[in-house]
Amino acid sequence: MANLKPEDKWFYGEGREAHGIIQAHVCNRTPDPRIANIKKRFYVVERYDFDPRCRLSFTVEDKVKIVGYVDGRDKQFTKFLEIKTSSTPWSAGKFQKSMQRKLYGLGHHSFRESHLITGSRKPEDWVVSPLKTYVVPVTASD
Repeated sequence: MANLKPEDKWFYGEGREAHGIIQAHVCNRTPDPRIANIKKRFYVVERYDFDPRCRLSFTVEDKVKIVGYVDGRDKQFTKFLEIKTSSTPWSAGKFQKSMQRKLYGLGHHSFRESHLITGSRKPEDWVVSPLKTYVVPVTASD
């Protein structure tokens, strides 16, 4: 089975820094005044790459194993967090259609809500262009 690798440019660049700041804020470890508008809290966030506390895996038809890592989740595994930072923030519609979001719903059947935090990958932009949040239900049709 082939392993897919993250894109080095994003994975080890600005996107990673932004993720770390947002994750530290939403778990209340290091609140950041630039994103004080983000009120939702997640009990578990990735503390390092491929954190097993955020791992989801399942097998499709005994042929394909899918493994993913949510950016955050609540204690009860009913809500998960996805963070998308880029030069073009995601819309609620794009997140709703995201295959990644749907696969995470399959990976843990108790998930009922998916949460997106999106905005610029540059933290210095967040004061003028605040991060946005969206909540999309995880449904059987996903």
